[in-house]
Amino acid sequence: MCEEILKDIPLPDPRALSKQVTSADWKTKKIYVGIKDPSPGFSIMGKLLGPKGAYLKHITGSTNARVDVKGKGSRQAPGEPGADEDIFVEVSSRDEGEIQRAVKLVEDLAENVRNEYQKFKDTH
Repeated sequence: MCEEILKDIPLPDPRALSKQVTSADWKTKKIYVGIKDPSPGFSIMGKLLGPKGAYLKHITGSTNARVDVKGKGSRQAPGEPGADEDIFVEVSSRDEGEIQRAVKLVEDLAENVRNEYQKFKDTH
């Protein structure tokens, strides 16, 4: 009977779970990518996500922190907090250690994206 009940309960939508980060026990940190107005043909969002979102999935999976790309050039809806800022990665968690580990990984990723952008600008 328990299995039948569990089968009838819909799984939560991950997008809905991201809205729960607003509670007071969650801590957040913004890591700016540091690229303003990228040249056409260079996708900051794509470079941050990686193939099929692999880079951010790795950060989330290895740190248990919530990781979202926000700001100009992201898929964030206009009018949401941060939508008018330069593109950044927001790291959220209830655990400070998880945030610190995720921030380190995001900072490394942002540095790689900046390096790739510089190479792109040099060749185009």
